[in-house]
Amino acid sequence: MKKAVLFPFEKVLLPVVRHFQELQTEYELTEIIALPGMGLSSKDAGIACNQPLIGVQVVDKLDTESSNWDTLILVREYLPVGFGEQDMVNTLLSCKKELVVLEHSRDRLPQWLLQLSKEEASLRLVLPKEFWEQEVQATGYEGIHTPVLLIGGVVEEADVLEVTILATKILKDMGLEVATVTKESAAGIFNFLDFKPLYSECRNEAEKIIRLNHVLQIIEKEMIPDIIVIEAPDALIRYNDLAPNGFGIWTYMLSQAVQIDFMVCCLPYDLAQTDFLKLLDQDFRLRYGTGIGMAHASNALVDSVDLINSKRLSIFYDIFDRMEVAVKEIWTETEIPVCNVISHADRFGIYLHSLLESGE
Repeated sequence: MKKAVLFPFEKVLLPVVRHFQELQTEYELTEIIALPGMGLSSKDAGIACNQPLIGVQVVDKLDTESSNWDTLILVREYLPVGFGEQDMVNTLLSCKKELVVLEHSRDRLPQWLLQLSKEEASLRLVLPKEFWEQEVQATGYEGIHTPVLLIGGVVEEADVLEVTILATKILKDMGLEVATVTKESAAGIFNFLDFKPLYSECRNEAEKIIRLNHVLQIIEKEMIPDIIVIEAPDALIRYNDLAPNGFGIWTYMLSQAVQIDFMVCCLPYDLAQTDFLKLLDQDFRLRYGTGIGMAHASNALVDSVDLINSKRLSIFYDIFDRMEVAVKEIWTETEIPVCNVISHADRFGIYLHSLLESGE
């Protein structure tokens, strides 16, 4: 395997780093590079979210002459404005490094980078399946026969990507052919799909829903998956009046484009209580056409002080062991299965297997 680094590292990318070696075999991740100011230099990446150590160190300097790696995996969407991307790319190539560029779609790439990718064999563009780059040929709105598992969060930061990636791994280990859709371009390294460009198209909502349906028809017919796993494109519900946190509009559009068969709901562990889960379950059955099959209790918590003072939804990551203690108490109290998938992947696998069996 080629030795690689990922740049720039953001907290949202921790699940990609954690499962990097499990879902692809081309690259070995030797370290990850964060932009200066994150306070993670020389620390394990797991510290970023107060989660268990994963054995990958964070550095805050991009050393293009380092002998510790051969390939830079660039997640373009997290580059700050005015970073000087072209100079960095030219320096990398002059140092005989390989470059893998992850992006949502081709039209988000600058022309100079597109041209350079044609000239340089050591520069590789990783884009999602580009079904939406051309007009999709479909006979009309049709039902999707492949089972669909939706993974979404009451707040988006509650490990939704983590659960999506781990669910994909578990399902593949079961021997299933899985088509996975996320909203993170970095997940393209696992050959995941990406619907984000579809939601930003200049079309009205009805046209977007039909186009989503057409793309899912193509995925079903071309990839022939046993199951489709989809990360919800936005938070599932309005959080409260102070900080709406989105209204689940994109996810509702998705539920109109395809029947959702199963759902995993991710939420802060302090909200993973029987009464609240029942309310969510009833709401989701009406809103999305399916209830909560299981819940992931995250150590991501809403900062209530900041919520009141600034009227914005901000997240902090609680001590992981504190969350563990709370979740162990929840296990025996809730009718809907609850666990933290990071520390109890085996339990999540059992729940997931039971969920799929109950839907057969």
